[in-house]
Amino acid sequence: MSDRQITRSKCATGAGPVSTGPAASRRQSDQRRASAHRRPPHCSDHRAAEVAIGAWASRRRPVMEQSEIAQLRAVWELVEPDKVNHGVEILIRLFDRFPETKAKFKRLNTSSAEAMRQSARVRAHAGRVLVSLGSVIASLEDAEMVDETIFLLGDSHNRRGVTPDDFQVRCPNG
Repeated sequence: MSDRQITRSKCATGAGPVSTGPAASRRQSDQRRASAHRRPPHCSDHRAAEVAIGAWASRRRPVMEQSEIAQLRAVWELVEPDKVNHGVEILIRLFDRFPETKAKFKRLNTSSAEAMRQSARVRAHAGRVLVSLGSVIASLEDAEMVDETIFLLGDSHNRRGVTPDDFQVRCPNG
């Protein structure tokens, strides 16, 4: 599994978790190079990233059984060729079922399903979402790669005000 360890240390605004190890060193190097182009991370960013990888950090086995991976990849082969349109439809269903989530997508035109289907910005976001999903699906045998992808996803979303609670799936029977 990943050699990343979540530990506590002080940062400018108080105590916050940080990642250590070779993967974290590479990420910190990349962050320093990119810091001129975006605001620096804060302690809350570290916390969201820690929460996002929570279960992955302690796993010592593949993310899924081989039979489950094969089934998921068979379905993904049907989705992947038209991932942008599928991604848009997923967002439309998300907003229909949970209208309160529209508030987290202030830069997207969520006024109607048809407006979303026509919006280049919505289509670009939907494509990025499904490209990330495809990356995870392609890496399911590599728990460290999945860990890193989920970590970066949590960090990216936290900078935009999306919390771990916003990712919770609300099932009708659960």
